[in-house]
Amino acid sequence: MINQLGIKLYSATEVSSLLGISRETLLHYSKRAGVQDRRVSRVRYYTEEEIRKILQVPGENTKQ
Repeated sequence: MINQLGIKLYSATEVSSLLGISRETLLHYSKRAGVQDRRVSRVRYYTEEEIRKILQVPGENTKQ
């Protein structure tokens, strides 16, 4: 986590481990949720509000 201009930003690695999904899945879900692409030094970061949006995206069952 970094603090930029008073906003807490969480790295993609932190978010993916907290949610228990891969970083690729996190990227897919963030695109579906319409989350802005924010990068600092080639690392993708998310705010708490964006993480909440990602949690609202319905998951997909890939095994059938």
